[in-house]
Amino acid sequence: GPAQQGFETAMPTNPPKTSKFAKTNDPKEIFLYTSQACEFIEQNKDRPFLVYLPHHAIHMGIQAREEMIEKFKPRKTDGGQDDPRYAAFIAHTDDGVGRLMDKLKELGLDEDTVVIFLSDNGGIPISSQLPLRGLKGMYYEGGVRVPCIVWGPGRVPCGKVCTSIASTLDVLPTLAALAGADVPSDRVIDGEDIRHLITEAGREPVERDTLYQRVERDAEDPKHWRILLPVEQ
Repeated sequence: GPAQQGFETAMPTNPPKTSKFAKTNDPKEIFLYTSQACEFIEQNKDRPFLVYLPHHAIHMGIQAREEMIEKFKPRKTDGGQDDPRYAAFIAHTDDGVGRLMDKLKELGLDEDTVVIFLSDNGGIPISSQLPLRGLKGMYYEGGVRVPCIVWGPGRVPCGKVCTSIASTLDVLPTLAALAGADVPSDRVIDGEDIRHLITEAGREPVERDTLYQRVERDAEDPKHWRILLPVEQ
């Protein structure tokens, strides 16, 4: 669990059931987790801290407040996802992120904090991945290419776009380097320090071998090539 990974404080990790949402009106407990994260930040504002906030949203099943669903019902789509419940689900997540950012500003920490917003995998059929091919669980672009937004006034250039390949494995060594901390030396760290991609929006690729492997298939992209190989059981 989180305690074995070095976290001092952890929330329950089980996804909240639909029956619980009926009582709390808190979609996937977005606002509960956000409030706890804000409380943690307030308690640790005078020392370095790390908050890892992986919401259960926007995983299925869909949970959203009725007033937010109504907000999206009149909207017309351009061929993408057209479910107002799912749009509301995403909007709630966005509101949670906004509350977190507001707390940093309220405490005067916004100029001294790096925020990374990203997804762990591609989307599901309810939401189009076009122009990318594939979905969550696939090694086509639609399954593994995800948005990553890095915010850090004074460190991260505003409005820059980086097209170099990176991985969530790179988050640990990169944040450690930004904070002036050392990564553990008693184990293999698979990620790379990609500060130059963040602070300079550089386009120099990160040198690495196979980017990712899984039992069912392999995916490589060291030189902008990909190979998918089914593996016999």
